[in-house]
Amino acid sequence: LGEGFDWGSDRDEMFAFNSNDVLVGSGGGNSDATAATTLDDCRPDMITYGTAINAWSSLASDLSSDANRAKGKARADLRKRSALAATKAERHLRRAIEWHNNNCSPGGAPSYSRGSHRGGGKSSATLKIHAFNDSICAHVSAGHPGRAEGVLGLIDTVLEGEDPPVRPNGATYSALVKGFSERAMRMREGGSDAEEAARKAEMYLGAMYEAAGVPATSAKAKAGRTSDDADAPTQRPWMLPDVRAVNDVIDAWAGCSRPPRLEHVRHADAVLQHALGLYESELDDVRRHIESESQKGQSRRRRGGPSVRIHSAGPNTHSFASVLRGYISRIDASRDPGEADECVTRAEELVSQMERMRGDMDAARRGGPLRDKVADVRPNAVTYNVLMDGYAKRCRRNHIFSRGGGRRKGRGSRKDKSFVLEQRMVA
Repeated sequence: LGEGFDWGSDRDEMFAFNSNDVLVGSGGGNSDATAATTLDDCRPDMITYGTAINAWSSLASDLSSDANRAKGKARADLRKRSALAATKAERHLRRAIEWHNNNCSPGGAPSYSRGSHRGGGKSSATLKIHAFNDSICAHVSAGHPGRAEGVLGLIDTVLEGEDPPVRPNGATYSALVKGFSERAMRMREGGSDAEEAARKAEMYLGAMYEAAGVPATSAKAKAGRTSDDADAPTQRPWMLPDVRAVNDVIDAWAGCSRPPRLEHVRHADAVLQHALGLYESELDDVRRHIESESQKGQSRRRRGGPSVRIHSAGPNTHSFASVLRGYISRIDASRDPGEADECVTRAEELVSQMERMRGDMDAARRGGPLRDKVADVRPNAVTYNVLMDGYAKRCRRNHIFSRGGGRRKGRGSRKDKSFVLEQRMVA
């Protein structure tokens, strides 16, 4: 793929075909009929298409990474090539779907069979969700989540056979969440477009919760699971989002506007509390299970203790830090003293949550079956600096409000000096 590569043609596919022709013709001792039959057996199958899709997807990702490090015209050229590589991946996916539908009758298995040189029999390679995921990731890497969303719609065009139907999995939704989250933060000054991208990211995060069979609202999560959904997290735990998907949505809402709007920060906070509620609810269930098992005698302990696994993604330090920065950054743009007080109060509550979770983590890691299972949350120097910055900003805003919103010129008065002293004492 040097400078002379023609990105707008199918020369890469023609090269692959000619290579097969050369390999078949160079076998030696074969008749023309045998060579033709062997060449016919070299028609692309699902393995061929899957390899091509993965290759173009990887190239789109690499070019996107190079574009992030480049500047000026080079960056624009690399982004263009990344988008074209993603288009190539989708083109091969569409051909794979066509191959599958043509060789798979409804209710039956693919009818394409390999040649005698492969041992005969039906092909074991079938269309899987991984091919769709590669194409989706390619468009996400190129910065086009809308096109990735279009690839998701192609799943409905796949005919069903004997094999399990193609369905989106956690990686599918996670890639879409990441794509729309990045779009929301890129368009943070784009108003409604950035907000719509954040909503799309949260929508696909909700799709993961729904597929896993767990509560999809923050209020229900914080209230804990009821008897109706007591077993919800164990229905399809592999569909639960990981902490990266949760953080992507938090970042999307906290960073989709500049300066951050309070309703956006509250939305990010709600996503955080939803994930935290699910995690703590399952953690409480696991603790009760451990206590119950430990009371059944020494036999269980001799076998190593009860099996422990927490499926819900507990938030990490980054989750809290994004919301915390959102609240503190909002203070500068606030024109209401009550709003500034609300932001600082909520920031204090978030830091208190982090300190409580750090205590739980330290206690669990001293020993016991939960030592490697609890969420890794710990306030650090940055956390406390952001909170102290919030105290200073609130004092400054309240001082301005108390003076009617104006700033006097000249030497500072005794009141101004006491204000500075107040800032220092609060910090």
